[in-house]
Amino acid sequence: MPARVARRRRWATADGGQHRRLTPAQPRSEGISMWGAPSSGKSTFGAALGVALEKHPYERWRLRGVDIRSSDALGRLQNALVHTGEFPVGTQEPADYNWELVNPDERAGMRGLLGLTRRDRTERIALHLRDGPGRFQNPDRWLDTPRARELVETMAACAGFIFLYDPVSEHTMGDSYQHTSALLARIDQRLGGEPGGYLPQHLAVCLAKLDDARVYRSALTATVVDHNYAVDDSPFVPDYLAEEFFARMCRASPNPAAQELPPKLNRYFHPDRIRFFVTSAIGFYVNPSTGRFDPGDYRNVIAEPGEKPKIRAAIRPINVMEPVLWLAEHMKGSQS
Repeated sequence: MPARVARRRRWATADGGQHRRLTPAQPRSEGISMWGAPSSGKSTFGAALGVALEKHPYERWRLRGVDIRSSDALGRLQNALVHTGEFPVGTQEPADYNWELVNPDERAGMRGLLGLTRRDRTERIALHLRDGPGRFQNPDRWLDTPRARELVETMAACAGFIFLYDPVSEHTMGDSYQHTSALLARIDQRLGGEPGGYLPQHLAVCLAKLDDARVYRSALTATVVDHNYAVDDSPFVPDYLAEEFFARMCRASPNPAAQELPPKLNRYFHPDRIRFFVTSAIGFYVNPSTGRFDPGDYRNVIAEPGEKPKIRAAIRPINVMEPVLWLAEHMKGSQS
């Protein structure tokens, strides 16, 4: 029996011999929050989001800043990633980016058959991407600070979360479970008593850095890799295999606590409100002369000894746009 089906059946409870489903709490509608251990790539993910939207061949969504500060931050993050080939500096203070996703209406303002001006059907979805630095999620340093309480209050009001799990950083630091457990415990305490017993938010679990050689080789070994043959042959992990690969990479952590992350997330979030993605903010290198992925030359990062890593060529984000749009659509539905 698939794990997802099994969880849903366990979620049903006996009631006088009849099974009934618990009613989950209604989701919030105050945006999306991101969390992850230090160096998990939160700032890089945010920088790559606007680029991913611009590169999509069919979607017309774009990302814009609602206020000057957020617009300037978006510009700085994207310039570092695209123009200078540098990874954004990690977040030092809690940052509240007031952005919105916009899907333009090409026919807005045009006159119809009866001479009436067509109503503007531009779609706008608020996206408050709150990026808290990993050090504020360290239970040894942040639990009793004003900043920590502010971050928990902000996240508790959100409609959805993005959890970034970086298996490369985890292999060195081994601290993802520590950060996740502390943060969820505080949010759960803040939202205690919700109907159904789950947290009311939707959760996008993003396994980061598929482009890293160690992660990519692990995906090949796990036989979860497919290829985008219609475009450039670049690899990706299909969504239906992402949860399996996430659990596998958690088990690969030197810290055995990491293997407890999948069951912990499934205890806090309703099974219909959690989805898994395997992502890469910069993607794989594609040979510009052939326009195709080369399995013998795919690293898009140049790392010289003693120097900061540099991005080698144009970035090709993988599954950066998709989790945000998935969350945004659910947030939009909760507001209707």
